[in-house]
Amino acid sequence: MRDHPKGVVSKCDLCSKRVKGGQEPACVEPCPTDARIYGDWDDPLGKLMQACKDRDSTQLRPELGTDPSVRYLR
Repeated sequence: MRDHPKGVVSKCDLCSKRVKGGQEPACVEPCPTDARIYGDWDDPLGKLMQACKDRDSTQLRPELGTDPSVRYLR
């Protein structure tokens, strides 16, 4: 965990250091119900794409054109 200056908001980086080291983000790994899925959108056989294959997914505020990587499954 990093120390942040008081009063400064920081954005989630999906634990980039953990991911580079071969681990999942800290919020994904301990989830007992597998409600969070982390993976590569470019891997058609990966667990992320398998989970999204037959389910609708949505982005928050797509009209802003920021194309966030986080999707919400129904």
